[in-house]
Amino acid sequence: MTLHEQYPPETISVLAEALFVYMEELASLSLQGYLEAKAQSDEEIGARRRWLLHLIVQRTTVPRDVLMERAAPIGWVVPDTVTLVALPPGAPVVRSVLDGDLLVDLSETEPYLLIPGPLGDDRREMLHAALDETKAAVGLTVPLARASDSLRWARQALGLIHEGIIDDGPLTLCEDHLVTLWLLSDGPLIDQIARRRLSDTTGMTKGQRARFTETFRSWLRTRGSAPQISEDLGVHPQTLHYRMRKIETAVGAILADSDSRFATEAVLRAQWLRERASRT
Repeated sequence: MTLHEQYPPETISVLAEALFVYMEELASLSLQGYLEAKAQSDEEIGARRRWLLHLIVQRTTVPRDVLMERAAPIGWVVPDTVTLVALPPGAPVVRSVLDGDLLVDLSETEPYLLIPGPLGDDRREMLHAALDETKAAVGLTVPLARASDSLRWARQALGLIHEGIIDDGPLTLCEDHLVTLWLLSDGPLIDQIARRRLSDTTGMTKGQRARFTETFRSWLRTRGSAPQISEDLGVHPQTLHYRMRKIETAVGAILADSDSRFATEAVLRAQWLRERASRT
């Protein structure tokens, strides 16, 4: 006897509808379970990737075989060189645009990310797309063991961007500002050198000191003749001769010694960079 012969059509219809509802609920529960398991797996992988990133950028060098052991379970290939990128706090990042092999930590108070290898054109385009609404600083490409240096330089550059000393737009490359990074790596030390090298300017007024340092810096930078320096400064040659006599009287010993000239030029350059930022 068939099912239709055993039960009336109304009963069969109710049973079929109940079966479909059950199957839909079962499929929904299966999907929910899959999504929860995947979320837990993704969260665990993300945590492992951040942990690996922290191992790489810490100042104490971690043996490469240890990093490879930590990287294997998450499918990350340990590179020979890396490039670190520093981001401002709370920087908006389009995560979906980032390449899958980047290591990222946006939860830090100073967020950053790691690019395996150098910053090629494709990587640069990727960063522009992912960081379209923020500014970032790209450190130098360094051997894996020196990753902390790349991050330190990138964060220093980000600080100089904040101070208005450098500004290349959304993406600043440390390699374009190496001397500036070096000169401004220790502001208090620069101030100490300035006090010793330019001690004879302390008795000058603010205007006199500004003209003195401007002329001295131009002379050290150009190593040119009086006409060249006066053209560089936009002053009359007679005015320049007067200023140069004042310089020779104040710092004649510095002019005669190459090491002293170098140190003084570095100080004057650092001061000029900071003063230029304060005027903008």
